Amino acid sequence: MLNTDDNNMRYYQAYGLSIGTDLDLDRWLVESNEGRFELSIVESSRTNDVELLEQVTPVAQGHGREFFILTDRPFSPSSAGQNWCFQVNGIARFYWTGGEAHIEYEPLESGSEDLLEFWLVHIFLPLWFTLEGRYQLLHACAVRIGEKTALFMAPSMGGKSTLTDYFIAKGHTLVSDDKVAVIEEHGEFLAVPSHPNHRPYRKFEDLGIRVENFASRASTIGSGFYLRRAEPGALLVTNELKGHRKFAVMRPAYLFDFDFLKQKRLEFLADMANQVPFFELSVPWELSRLEEVYGAVCKQHREAG
Repeated sequence: MLNTDDNNMRYYQAYGLSIGTDLDLDRWLVESNEGRFELSIVESSRTNDVELLEQVTPVAQGHGREFFILTDRPFSPSSAGQNWCFQVNGIARFYWTGGEAHIEYEPLESGSEDLLEFWLVHIFLPLWFTLEGRYQLLHACAVRIGEKTALFMAPSMGGKSTLTDYFIAKGHTLVSDDKVAVIEEHGEFLAVPSHPNHRPYRKFEDLGIRVENFASRASTIGSGFYLRRAEPGALLVTNELKGHRKFAVMRPAYLFDFDFLKQKRLEFLADMANQVPFFELSVPWELSRLEEVYGAVCKQHREAG
C-alpha cells in the first residue's frame, strides 16, 4: 500500500482502486476519505523520456484522435522495469514502469485539463489495467438488478447506453458505462465499478452525466444480455445462448484485444461462458417499448439466479 504526506494529493475511487493524484477529478470520480492510495497519478517532469522508447504501436483512432503505445521492449505483456508511454497526439502523454503503481502525465500543446482528464479516466486507465494484467476489460454497460450485476452488450449504436439510461432512471445502481472491468474470484466473475458517469448520447471526448446512484464495490455478474435490433413492431424475444453462439457474442466485446493476450483471454472467456448465463434479446427499436424490454431483462436476470 502506498502512502503520502503531500498535502496537494487528492484521493478518489476508480476501477476498484484508491487513487492519489495532484489532479482535481471531483467532476468525474468519487472522492475517497481514506487518506491512502494504491495508485498514484502525478504530473511528470521527464519530457524527453519518450525519445528513448523505440517500439511504437498504433492502438487505434478514437474520439477524433490518433493514439499510440511506446515502450523500450518488444510489444508484449508488461514486465517488471519495462518503460511505457501512452500518447494521445497533441493532448497528453502518460508514462509508467511495468509492475509499479505509479503513473505520470505530461500535457501537450493542444490539450486542456478537461481533455487530459477524459483520456486518463476513459481510455488510459482501462489500457493500463489491461497491459498490467489487473483486469479483463469488456465493451459493455453494467447495472445492478438486486444484489447482482447484469451486463448489456451490443454493436456500436446497438442500444446498450439507452437501456442503461432507462435502468438508471428506474433507480438501479450503475456499475459501469461502456467499459466493464471483470475479475474472477473463487469461481465467480465480478464486475468492478469504473467511474460514476454515463453517456446516453454520442459526443467525442465527453464522459457524460454524473450519476449519483453508483456502485461502491464489485458484485457478482448474474447475467449477460446481447441486444439485437428488431423492427419497432416486432415481438420482444429472449433466447438463452448456449455453446459457440454464447462465445460468439462475448468474444467481440473485448477491449484492446492485442495478439499477445488472445490465449489468456480465450481461456478467461471460456470460463466466464461456463459460469454466467447469457441471453440474446431481440429489442424492438422503439422508445415506447423500453418498459417492456426493462421488464423482460429483470425477469430473466432474477430467474437466472
